[in-house]
Amino acid sequence: MANHQARRSIRRRDPSKTQLVGPGEIVLMRDGRPRVVDATTLAEVDPVMLDGAPTWARTAAEPSNAFTDAWVAYAGWTDTTGTPITSFTVELLVPPPPSNIAGQQVSLFPGIQNSDSLLAPALVWYPAPKGPAWTIGSYYLSAGGSISFGSGLTYVSPGDELTAFINHNLRSDGSYTCGFVGVNATILPILTVEELTWCTVGLGAYLVNQCDQYPAAQRTTFQNISIQTGSSAPTLAWTATNQVTNCGQSAQVLSNANPGGAIALNYAPPPDTRSGWGWTTMVLPAGMMQSGPVGVLSAQTASGAPSWPSVFLLGTSGSSNPPVDLWVGTWDGDAWLWTNAGSPPAAVLAAEGGLGVVAVDADDGGQVPYAFVLDDDGGAWACSVQNGRWQWTNLGIPPPPPGGGAVGIASGIGALSVQGAPPAPACPYLFVLGNDGVVWQSQWDGTAWQWSSVGSPGAAVRAPVGVLTVRNTPAEQQRPYVFLLLEDGTLWQYWFDDTLWAGGSMGAPPGVSLAAAVGAIGTTDDAPLAYGPYAFLIGTDGNLYCNWWNGTIWQWNAIGPLPELDFRTGIGVAAWGIDSYLPATFMLDDRGNAWSVRWDGSPDHSGITVWVPLDPSGSFSVASAPGVTAARDQPTAGLRPYVFLSDTSGAMGCSWLAQ
Repeated sequence: MANHQARRSIRRRDPSKTQLVGPGEIVLMRDGRPRVVDATTLAEVDPVMLDGAPTWARTAAEPSNAFTDAWVAYAGWTDTTGTPITSFTVELLVPPPPSNIAGQQVSLFPGIQNSDSLLAPALVWYPAPKGPAWTIGSYYLSAGGSISFGSGLTYVSPGDELTAFINHNLRSDGSYTCGFVGVNATILPILTVEELTWCTVGLGAYLVNQCDQYPAAQRTTFQNISIQTGSSAPTLAWTATNQVTNCGQSAQVLSNANPGGAIALNYAPPPDTRSGWGWTTMVLPAGMMQSGPVGVLSAQTASGAPSWPSVFLLGTSGSSNPPVDLWVGTWDGDAWLWTNAGSPPAAVLAAEGGLGVVAVDADDGGQVPYAFVLDDDGGAWACSVQNGRWQWTNLGIPPPPPGGGAVGIASGIGALSVQGAPPAPACPYLFVLGNDGVVWQSQWDGTAWQWSSVGSPGAAVRAPVGVLTVRNTPAEQQRPYVFLLLEDGTLWQYWFDDTLWAGGSMGAPPGVSLAAAVGAIGTTDDAPLAYGPYAFLIGTDGNLYCNWWNGTIWQWNAIGPLPELDFRTGIGVAAWGIDSYLPATFMLDDRGNAWSVRWDGSPDHSGITVWVPLDPSGSFSVASAPGVTAARDQPTAGLRPYVFLSDTSGAMGCSWLAQ
């Protein structure tokens, strides 16, 4: 099978020479060249020229620092399966118009090509007769002739959701149809052409002379990419080619999943992948040795005060057989201050017994931090600041089952602050997984801690993903959610519907099993996220995936790593931003390096492309990660993520978004 990466250009000779293929007409190869004929009689029809059709030219040029009429950037995949491609579909959103409109054309398209022809449904910005606008249509471009062919044009608007397709009818030799789902005017059928074997997703430009003549966005993402050969979904390995790069244009392969893949076409470079992040190696208390993380949080000491980050660790210090204590490191704006919160009276803390932490709103406008840990006997304890001192409360274990026996705590899931309908006080909740396979909660009801069952997913739990709260309106109570990764590679969710807990499977991304949890995040009163909640997980393919609520349904997005990254372990999720709040996700790759990836605010929720290596020196070998939080250095400042990492030597590092 030929590799078409370096083939001659597929170029329309003249922008004015695109012949319209109207209703009841098809493109037919006859006497070695394509012609427009009547679909029933196959008689050639009189040509009608289509004004304002797109212009593309794909060449094998090196990356350019000058504007040129060309395929600017594209990703390609060649079918070498021996079975013809039967379908190729993509989804995308119409981007904003360019801020500088000067007669240019910008084309965004999937396509399939043979040795000399390209078939493509395209989204095109061009100076239409009714004024510059986004239009959609389908095109067949042949390098062997002086003319191209196109369907009628349909106007679309920024934010419109589009599904483009190319289908091949195996029962008819060389028969293809392409267009946009639900828009009949864009349908273009062709017959008796050479087999199309090279799939592409591309960005083309014509008469673009300045960077602001591209759409006024950072990128457009083609997502939910699906390719079939016969009735099978082949394994894809897209190759990106960037021919014009003077504005930072590029094609970026976000996911090779099939179905469910994603490719971004960037008009400008993503924000600087290192600028604005700080890094410090934290100095631990003298003689203190970490034994395990508990969690991280941010809390205000009083109303109107900054919310500073704190990290909670279990560790030992001092004697030859020292007890395990709870240690708290808090940033006060100038330095990290460490406090030994001790251990419960008449109890020994488990060395790796961290269950979770949370900050709970207090009546005085400040926040009270709570840390939850296990003792050596398997019982849960809460440690919180009361009257200026760290105090311990015994939560015990979940109640025994009806048949007798005891329920032990297998692992922590997380902790939450949950408020009823205002002005009800906020109360701390602890969620754990019992050794009976049941999710349990222990909540403070104002007078005592009470255990109750959330439910059992009916399958083994591999790892907790996270807990979060959602409040539909400021007058309503907060509703907790619990997300779990099951051993079968699927996501399970519990939610509280104001009276009872309900649960259900969220499945997995199409064609991918889930391998590891990253975290979950929801909406809060002071930091409302766009839509949400969000649950982030890593697939068996090493890519990052997001399951999120878009206001109507739950859906999966493939976020995908940089091409050289393979994610293995999640660290957590935090909110970031000033006026609007977006999720920032933190992970470890297969080399032990820590990374952050932040959503850039693109409306299709797939533009999570701001990748940051958290240790600028690359010398920090991560052994564990206590977690992430978001803090404010001023009451009116934006949220800044802080991520805490422990290395193999026992040192602690912190990276934060400094600006």
